[in-house]
Amino acid sequence: MGSSFRLFVGLLFGLGVNDTQAGAKLFRRKALLKVLPSLSVKGWEFDVDLLWKLKRAGFRISEVGVRVTERKESGLNPVSDSLKMFFGLLKLRLSG
Repeated sequence: MGSSFRLFVGLLFGLGVNDTQAGAKLFRRKALLKVLPSLSVKGWEFDVDLLWKLKRAGFRISEVGVRVTERKESGLNPVSDSLKMFFGLLKLRLSG
């Protein structure tokens, strides 16, 4: 499911980021203050919205690898959550 999400995000938004959903993110205050008021989503696509708006505002996005420990359990429902993510990303992209 993660691979499909990454592929879809890459095709729609062209962020050049391997893992938009990683929780560890650092920002410059100036960048956040510029884009936070324009964020429009609260679901799984929030990270994509944030990164996309930062990129469109001219800020540079860098990705640095970190070591994480994966958990086997997940709160995701593969069918319903995948559909929500798909349509949420599509709506975000079409909204400009």
